[in-house]
Amino acid sequence: MKTKLVISQLAACVILTLTIGCKTEPAATQTVQQAAGAATTQGLLDKARSLIADQRYQEAQTVLNQLAGMSLSPDQQKLVTELETQVQNALKK
Repeated sequence: MKTKLVISQLAACVILTLTIGCKTEPAATQTVQQAAGAATTQGLLDKARSLIADQRYQEAQTVLNQLAGMSLSPDQQKLVTELETQVQNALKK
């Protein structure tokens, strides 16, 4: 009798743990995805700057076009606009 009680309590704990764990997993996954997105965005910004410094303006424009479809902070959007202006001015010469 005690064994059945212990097994049922253990099963209840496992089910409860799995249920709680499943509810918090999407939030953790979302946080990881946001961090990865931020790293990708920063990497593209750095790449665009580097390409502009190397006077590889067409390639920099391609990278900036990739950033256009991403969710950017106001500071990042301002930087993209500034870099696009630099590229456009350089390509006009």
